[in-house]
Amino acid sequence: MHFRKRIAGLLAVTAAAGLAGAGLAAPAHAGTSQADVVNVHIRSQISQKCVAIGGGSTAVVQAIQYTCSGGTEQQWDQEFLGFDVYDNPIYVFHNIASAKCLTADGGSGGAVTQRACDGSARQRWSQDGKSRLHNNGSGTCFAVPGGSQAQSARLIHWTCGNGAEQKWTIY
Repeated sequence: MHFRKRIAGLLAVTAAAGLAGAGLAAPAHAGTSQADVVNVHIRSQISQKCVAIGGGSTAVVQAIQYTCSGGTEQQWDQEFLGFDVYDNPIYVFHNIASAKCLTADGGSGGAVTQRACDGSARQRWSQDGKSRLHNNGSGTCFAVPGGSQAQSARLIHWTCGNGAEQKWTIY
């Protein structure tokens, strides 16, 4: 574990030096280095649709799945925070359009919404080797309810299982 932190630190310094030497800058959030944040899309493996914030809203709204288009409402800054006790990476996802964070509301079956970033465990997600995103606050997994293929299906968090409705590709 200590070795991994040292390597991550060296990679961060190397990446930052490379960006600075090229006269480039990457977006960063408070308390993170530029190398800790990557712009990504989150795609459901069951529907092949991307996690989106409908209409690019800045209000507290439930995340939906929508045909991947590359729009800012589907782009997320993936902020790396470290590793959980199982050595899975922990992330916070900031929506590019709203600058709000992906948040698990309530208990199992609750909505996944965007809310002002507050650093809480409900805004931290660990990706395991089965492609599931575990919410660190609720202990549940990000899911497409019932494995829906529907455009604009509202996304939830649910008791973790092995179904495809809980598997995600981050790219």
